[in-house]
Amino acid sequence: MSIWASSFDLEDNPPYAYQGSHVLPDHDDRRDSGEALQLAEVPSHITRDGRDDQPEDGTPWPWLRLSLYAEDAVLDRPAVESFHRAVGLWLERTGGTRPEWAPPPPGDTREQLPERLLSLVDAPAYTSTACETARECERAADGHAEHGVELRQAAERLHGRCRINNKFTGALCGCACHGEAR
Repeated sequence: MSIWASSFDLEDNPPYAYQGSHVLPDHDDRRDSGEALQLAEVPSHITRDGRDDQPEDGTPWPWLRLSLYAEDAVLDRPAVESFHRAVGLWLERTGGTRPEWAPPPPGDTREQLPERLLSLVDAPAYTSTACETARECERAADGHAEHGVELRQAAERLHGRCRINNKFTGALCGCACHGEAR
């Protein structure tokens, strides 16, 4: 009796047939059928002495069986982590999706240095890149009348996108667009 429990296969999306190292694959190529690629894990209730007295919903053993056609390989956790990194990098390079880092919203202090460190730093006056770019659009509008309206609209939109405070120091944007009311 096998101790392995299948956890993934490509039955619904079988891989394409390999046609040699000289052939660029195409979506119209023939697909292999059957259990071409499969992953299996050892469930938590399996024990070395063969007893079945562990909870069935526990953490699986840190071994993963990778099967490609009739060939099997057993990977330990570090090997799976390396494989995961390699596949993740490949997905990223080929336009696949990975969980992306999203910047914190304006005013958020998660990335801000603690006050004890900020007091040791001589931080320069802060103007957001949105406001800096908006000011450049305003300057360009004066010299390029044919694009003046569009440049001023872009400047207004950019001022509206200002994050208000420096995400690392907390310093407020010093652009005149914010007025003195802050």
